[in-house]
Amino acid sequence: SLQGADLLQREVLYLVQGLCVLMSYKECLGVALQEGALDIVLSLIEGKDKIVCHETLRMLAALLSHRKFSMVFIEAGGLQRLLPLPQMTYYASSAALCLMSMTHFRGVVDRLCRLSDPTCTPHALIAFALGLLESADEVANSNVLQLLSKVLAEPAFLRPFDALGGAKLLLKTTGQCVDDGHLGTAGSKLSRGKTVAKWACLAIRNYLRTHLLLAARQLDPKEGGSDAVIKKRPLTPDAEEAVALA
Repeated sequence: SLQGADLLQREVLYLVQGLCVLMSYKECLGVALQEGALDIVLSLIEGKDKIVCHETLRMLAALLSHRKFSMVFIEAGGLQRLLPLPQMTYYASSAALCLMSMTHFRGVVDRLCRLSDPTCTPHALIAFALGLLESADEVANSNVLQLLSKVLAEPAFLRPFDALGGAKLLLKTTGQCVDDGHLGTAGSKLSRGKTVAKWACLAIRNYLRTHLLLAARQLDPKEGGSDAVIKKRPLTPDAEEAVALA
């Protein structure tokens, strides 16, 4: 029978798993905010128990599916506590789920673009996301790619994505999905691979679309009627390579 620390850990796990379900309902959000759910979550994810951390991140993702909590999380410095977490494969999927949950809301993405703290800038968030994308976890990959499909529509995220070689990693992930399909992988693994490939394609589409929009804005027709001079700045090498390989 369980005793002492083992019994306490099991109790905490059961509580967190139950709250993970409840916190997805908006009716529970008010109680969660009043009872200091954010402080409790942050203390648990910074603990040494990776199992508790994983389950707590899943609960945090459920809370972040509410726009109000996402804004509270950002304003209270939650990202500064989330991004320094060691990128363990064990909870890569739940950490990626937290990031994906926040980016469902236009206002939250706009707020993320304006972050200025060195520990949680768009550059830091993209670096963390790309680190998760390099894990072998297909669920984590799917969550990260959903995140990228939204934030890459913003120049504030596009610039660090290019600087960190994100386009190459994105194409590599897509290629691995295609290879799995060609190998005839059966069952749920094939289904997960198709899901990852779908979100990878959406991320690539938005990546290229944003680069094209930025390139269009850089076209500067000067006065001169039909003889107008067009000034064009070149795309980044990563963008050109992505266009060539996509």
